Amino acid sequence: MSSAADIAKAARKSLGLSADEERELLHLLTCFQDRRRQASSLFSDRGHESDPEDATEGDVAGEWWQPNVAFSAGLPKASIRLGEWEQRENSTEPPQQTDTSNSHSHPRPTFAIKGANADSLDRYADLGLLGIGGMGEVRLVRDEQLKRNVAMKILHQRLMEDENAVQRFIEEALIVAQLQHPNIVPIHEMGWLPDGRPYFTMKPIRGRALTQTIRAVHAASDGQTWHPSSDGTTFRQLVRIFHQICVTITYAHSAGVVHRDLKPRNIMVGAFNDVLVVDWGISKVVTEDEPDFDVSLRQLTKAPQPLLKPPTRKVIGTPAYMSPEQANGLNEIISFPTDTFALGAVLYEILAGHAPFRGGNKWDILEQARFNSPESLFLVSKDSDTGKETPAGDDSSPKIPRRLIEICERAMARNIVKRYESVDALGNDVLAWLESAERRDRGIRELETARLHHRQWQQQQVRALERWQEANSLFKQHGGTSETAWQVYQESLAAQHERDLSQNHYVRQLQAALVHDPALREAHHALAQEALRDLNTAFGSGDSAALEECRNRLEHHAEFLSPAASSELKGQYASLLGDPVLIQSIRRSTLVGREEQRRLILTHLENKARLITLVGTAGVGKTRIALEMAAELRRENSQTYFCDLTEARSELGILQLIGGALGIRLRDGDPKGHLRERLNQGHTFLVLDNLEHIRVPAAQLCAVWLKELPSLRILGTSRIRLGIDDEEVVEVAPMTLLEAIEFF
Repeated sequence: MSSAADIAKAARKSLGLSADEERELLHLLTCFQDRRRQASSLFSDRGHESDPEDATEGDVAGEWWQPNVAFSAGLPKASIRLGEWEQRENSTEPPQQTDTSNSHSHPRPTFAIKGANADSLDRYADLGLLGIGGMGEVRLVRDEQLKRNVAMKILHQRLMEDENAVQRFIEEALIVAQLQHPNIVPIHEMGWLPDGRPYFTMKPIRGRALTQTIRAVHAASDGQTWHPSSDGTTFRQLVRIFHQICVTITYAHSAGVVHRDLKPRNIMVGAFNDVLVVDWGISKVVTEDEPDFDVSLRQLTKAPQPLLKPPTRKVIGTPAYMSPEQANGLNEIISFPTDTFALGAVLYEILAGHAPFRGGNKWDILEQARFNSPESLFLVSKDSDTGKETPAGDDSSPKIPRRLIEICERAMARNIVKRYESVDALGNDVLAWLESAERRDRGIRELETARLHHRQWQQQQVRALERWQEANSLFKQHGGTSETAWQVYQESLAAQHERDLSQNHYVRQLQAALVHDPALREAHHALAQEALRDLNTAFGSGDSAALEECRNRLEHHAEFLSPAASSELKGQYASLLGDPVLIQSIRRSTLVGREEQRRLILTHLENKARLITLVGTAGVGKTRIALEMAAELRRENSQTYFCDLTEARSELGILQLIGGALGIRLRDGDPKGHLRERLNQGHTFLVLDNLEHIRVPAAQLCAVWLKELPSLRILGTSRIRLGIDDEEVVEVAPMTLLEAIEFF
């Protein structure tokens, strides 16, 4: 073992200590060497076995690599936890290893070392063991001077003969003491026990490991949706915790410290979601003489063959979360990007519920970390395009946001230069997602209010129709002098007014949702449907300015939809422009009343009637009713055709006009057979308008078609019935008083 003077001299050179600080360190080390063999001890070693996860000595994969004599930044892993040690003793996570090979890493020359004499130990009263780690034990002690409980970490007695272990223990305290951040446990004091073992005190940690929190959220969730855990923790809160971790590590990197063992077990979460990054025992201090990444990277990415041999350097950390350079023992290039990879691995576990690398034992896991990428989260399960984070076409879970998967995969890139340039950049992307998700939440709340107004619109629509039908019936029975009829009619108008107000509120709330989240797909889709509805009205009225405005709105909202939804919307627009039935229906006047006739037609259709004739005098609205029914049935059956037979004078004329309505030119030699073939292609609904002047040839054709074409159904309009078998007649009477009032 080197003398205290040698160690102090090496520390002065590597730490940049002043002469006074070197003398003070020499005094402390001399005290340590003088007292380490003393039999008395303030705290007894009770023989607890160390946690396998926290074991840091020994090789993972390769030979021992002799360390430098100078203070190394490869510190032993040890942790201070309340309520976590019992759980960790049963952990199946591979043991961590100690690296003493950092020839390029020396602490920055800003550390000031302060010791404690034996008398100062009188201030502490032992309150019991908190846990055992690979490097030491942690006890809860009472600081009688400051009247508070603190955690005291003490090096194992069995490691006192290991100079490197002692050095690393001291360095752990020195490095962590420099990291003064709310999410890093503060070091209070460092000193030596009467038996010579070093110790340091710190704030006790109350909480549980992030591992448990992640598992609880995943256990409460299903394959499609995130649900809060039993303690109320949500997936969003897990991501917020992860962002706090990124902020903490960004601070550590600004001080030149690389953690090297970031994983959910080393993240403690308090009762109020306060976060602590612990276990800095194998952290590394990066100095300006670190090698260039691009040069060192060639060793890792362009020359894989040598890596097939066991590495000749110590491998430290937890294999399930290791970067390739760390798993391959390339310690000279381990720096800030190594922590970036590990943070990506933590995010992976948050998203997937398990570590990125898994296997039957630590060697299998280490092999995966050395040569493979983790299973992509895009391959977990199917996605749906419902406005959620994951768009259609990606094979990822619908509950896992696509953007977070992209962030995770970039952070875990095997090629160092393809990772985030800094943990700060990683944290900023996570924060941007959180802010976007919160904007979406606010937008969704506005959207829910909009949907409430839409339901109110539907209710008022039903009430307005019921009141109108009741008023129409009263006017039929009692005439225009019925006060009750007029009162019910006013109630119908009031319901229509409320309906229109609900519609306006619906549109305004959709627009308010876009104020919070301008890219909210659900709101854009709903507003696109409103634009289509207004487009119908503008198209029917012939208002070119309104038509252009509706088209612009439609195109604007389509830009924010998924490719599938945008394509569907464009298809609806194309159908509107290319549908003669719908165009005819829009361009005619609004259908007023006629609920009785509509109900009779639908009843006949439900009863499998194949020929329905609307019969009535001229001007009673037969054509308008037929168009309305055709447009309604067109939504259910695309093969619905409207044909005006006013110009027909013969059977051939009927055939030619129907062929034109179907968009075909009939064969000259056999037009009847050609049309029959076309009408026999699937279920067809044929609307034939104005049959009275060609009743005989039209009746003959319909009789033949109904006999030969079982999938054909016909709705005709005529002043007289056709007079063939199976014809169902619906009488269309002149408008009622209320219908006339509404129409004119």
